[in-house]
Amino acid sequence: MTTMTLDADAYERAPADLKLEQLHVYVRHGERTPVHPRMAEYIPPLWPLCRTSFLTYANIIQKRPNPLSEVLSPVGKDWHHVGVVKMERVAEVPKTHDQFGHEFDGLEHACGFGQLTDKGVVSTSMFGQSLRTLYVDKLGFLPPVYAPDTAYFRSTDMPRTIATLQHIISHLYPPWLHPAGELAPQPPRILVRFQTDEDLMQNMTCERFRLFRELWAKAVEPHIDEQLKVLDEKLSKYIDGRPIRLNGHPKLSGLLDTIKSAKAHGIDVPPEFKEQEVERLMESAVVAEWFGGYRYPEIRTLGSGRTFADLQKVLSSKILSSSGGAEPDPLRLRILSTHDTTIATMLISMGVFDGRWPDFTSSIIFELFRKEEDRKWFSQRKPQYFIRARYQNRNLSLPACAAPDAHYPSHPELCTSQAFASLVSTMTPRNWRKQCLEPLSQADRDELGSGEVMFQVREVGRGEGERA
Repeated sequence: MTTMTLDADAYERAPADLKLEQLHVYVRHGERTPVHPRMAEYIPPLWPLCRTSFLTYANIIQKRPNPLSEVLSPVGKDWHHVGVVKMERVAEVPKTHDQFGHEFDGLEHACGFGQLTDKGVVSTSMFGQSLRTLYVDKLGFLPPVYAPDTAYFRSTDMPRTIATLQHIISHLYPPWLHPAGELAPQPPRILVRFQTDEDLMQNMTCERFRLFRELWAKAVEPHIDEQLKVLDEKLSKYIDGRPIRLNGHPKLSGLLDTIKSAKAHGIDVPPEFKEQEVERLMESAVVAEWFGGYRYPEIRTLGSGRTFADLQKVLSSKILSSSGGAEPDPLRLRILSTHDTTIATMLISMGVFDGRWPDFTSSIIFELFRKEEDRKWFSQRKPQYFIRARYQNRNLSLPACAAPDAHYPSHPELCTSQAFASLVSTMTPRNWRKQCLEPLSQADRDELGSGEVMFQVREVGRGEGERA
């Protein structure tokens, strides 16, 4: 599977005495093209799959005299808002063919590299519709029309994640269902942070984190490459006879990206790449290279710590508000549009990664529940709060919440808020910017860069007790 749909019918209701208070959705963008063309002799480099994703609806301001209007704008009184204008951006492709015989006849709807495709538009729209079906229609938790103070939307600063969030929102809260239609006074806002402040993906502006990543990759490369040699006989013929290696040409991660993207769109790939064992070995090798270092606590702290700290901050605010210790907090929903690396590292940091590369539109959903205690005049007990994480339409039982007093009775997937906060505290940076400037010590290099890999490629992501 390369795409994961959100299944409202597979949702497991929480115990009846728990009330849903807040929802946090971390979702990978929808289907896209590869970020670079690879194996062009066998897989077309340009895909004409971006008809709808090139349609643009823009608010346009135009300079034109209007003596009847006294509306002032930031650019001057002669500029006036003229509403929504439909446009279409078209990729200009020369009418020719490449060295491999692929015909390019103008390909009006050719996608750019790394671009959300028409299928990605559909799957992300369906994700938004599924959110509505579940949390509006079925559970009655979210309001039926968009209410600005109840929702928060943020994306990484990339076109595919921004477009993903736009399509999710437009089907979670379709404008045609709002009483004011498209003239609703406050349309949804999508927030984007500058790169240095970004916490929804691995932030390479952190020098210490970048060096950790490089050190880990260099250490494991010879061990993983040794295991990849079994693929040479089958696959090298598709890359001009070169060996299949992590840092080969093309890199294994890029090769895997191209294959998964092609399969997601029904584009044929060479038969050997369809073999389950071949894809599994490629996938687990890239997972080990990219994420294996997350077993090292400080890599988790610098790579995912701020993501969880941000989540915990919002959860704590809601808990404090709902307990009567602060002003009412109306926020019910957060949707964060992210990447495969975000989803994978969050799962690893919680100890529940299955070793598989996250699918397109895969999501981690955190639900905050409140348990009301019996209301008696002599009782001073405060309400309890529980947090449940869901991934690929199933509940996750976090190791940090395994103790009997760390979860709701008989429901290990429902972490107490205290247990979840304790987990987050183990990876919250004390001062992220300051830590990022600290040079690697010899102890760091010895621990992470010794070259000793304590697991086989196929074992990455499995718990200690699951090893053969």
